[in-house]
Amino acid sequence: LGCSKEDSSTTSTSEGSTSEGSSSVSMSFFGKVAQGYIEGAKVFADLDSDRVRDSNEAQATSDSGGCYTLQVEPGNWTLISQGGTFLDSQGNKINALPMKAPAPTTSGAIAELACGSTQISSTSVNITPLTSLVAANSSLKSKFNALGGNGWNSDIASSSGVPGKLLRISQTVEQALKTLSSGDYAILSSDTSKLKTMDKLADAFTKQKNISSKEALTAAVQEGLVNALNDEQVVILTLTQKKIK
Repeated sequence: LGCSKEDSSTTSTSEGSTSEGSSSVSMSFFGKVAQGYIEGAKVFADLDSDRVRDSNEAQATSDSGGCYTLQVEPGNWTLISQGGTFLDSQGNKINALPMKAPAPTTSGAIAELACGSTQISSTSVNITPLTSLVAANSSLKSKFNALGGNGWNSDIASSSGVPGKLLRISQTVEQALKTLSSGDYAILSSDTSKLKTMDKLADAFTKQKNISSKEALTAAVQEGLVNALNDEQVVILTLTQKKIK
């Protein structure tokens, strides 16, 4: 899919700015929000780590190719995406999971670049299940990088292909969260609870050696979800849900 700003009626440009009167220099960066390419996701810089967008936090909306462009002052914050939809293999619209990614550390002259550029840049920050795990626990960067491709920052929906081991991890995380977010007895009903559950999964993944093996994936998901369900800071179960659990 083409990803230049002219390719879609949905804007991928920044909709917010940093606080007025600030003397700091903003940095610009771009990337893709992907399970499949997610259109209509709100991407913002979570400056205060509360997982909720405040009025002083810059925001952009992803276009039909999942592209966003954002301008924010450098800092120790996290990128968060919320909302939006993508198409599954049958062409059905699927609601996207909330996800996050670490803040970039440098800026580049991206104004002339389309989001779909093949140029590798430190200012290209994708937002995927993989980056969500890394944002929660940075020690996973090296483990994902060892699995090939662009490692933790891989565009998992790329038509040019993604290393199977990375894709397997991403899809496992997606399925685990989908299981607890769907149906009449959905346990994870808010974006905050889903993001906190990803944090629990990330901590569980760090304990696995052969991180992409079936055994490791099963063990990490089981531990992460159990820890999330047993933590009332993550999710509060109803009496019915406790009986099911």
